[in-house]
Amino acid sequence: MSGQLINVWREERRRDIDAHWREERFDVHIAVLAAFRDWERALEKPVAARETGHEPGGLDELRALDDRVQQVLSGLMIFGPHTLAAAADDVYLEFRQCHDYALDLRDLRAPVKKQRYLGVLLLGLRQQVREALQITAGPDVEVPVRV
Repeated sequence: MSGQLINVWREERRRDIDAHWREERFDVHIAVLAAFRDWERALEKPVAARETGHEPGGLDELRALDDRVQQVLSGLMIFGPHTLAAAADDVYLEFRQCHDYALDLRDLRAPVKKQRYLGVLLLGLRQQVREALQITAGPDVEVPVRV
């Protein structure tokens, strides 16, 4: 009898641990999408200002968002599949071009057009996150972001 109780306890504990790590994995994947989304929004005005020859504001926020994205990408390296982590790194490099342009660290052809392309990259990354998390949602359904 006590052996059965121990086995039941172990099984329940294993399920609790599995549920915990599924939750952690979900949170990391969503944090990556949220960080990129925030970075994309923060880049709009500085890129447009720089393209028109003006000195942009909000550059401290851009630097902080770059740091945030790098941090969540580190978590994705642990919790995400390799293909998703590699895709997110590629997206990061594209974002970084606009970021460096906004900070006047890089010359960029058609920067506003390039900045708009970031939204397309985010759609692709969002789909890859859905696949990694096995979320089946229509194309117009947002992956939920927890705050």
